[in-house]
Amino acid sequence: MKSVIEIAEAVRSGQTTARQMVEQCLEEIEQNNGPINAFVYLDKQGALAAADALDQRIANGEDPGPMAGVPFGIKDLRDTCAGMP
Repeated sequence: MKSVIEIAEAVRSGQTTARQMVEQCLEEIEQNNGPINAFVYLDKQGALAAADALDQRIANGEDPGPMAGVPFGIKDLRDTCAGMP
């Protein structure tokens, strides 16, 4: 498993894409979430759309920042995003 820094560097350098990282995370969640139920809501389409937008920014030569491309979950103790339960 790569570190957060390694993932971010791989996305920025083009070794992988943000979409590939999100897809990998979604696959792992699907395979492993059942017994632990750590994720009760996933915005798959939103995550993939955000990854595609980031990949386009990188393709356009923009520097998206040091942690761009690193997928993460949000604990839902507070309001998180519009449209999410």
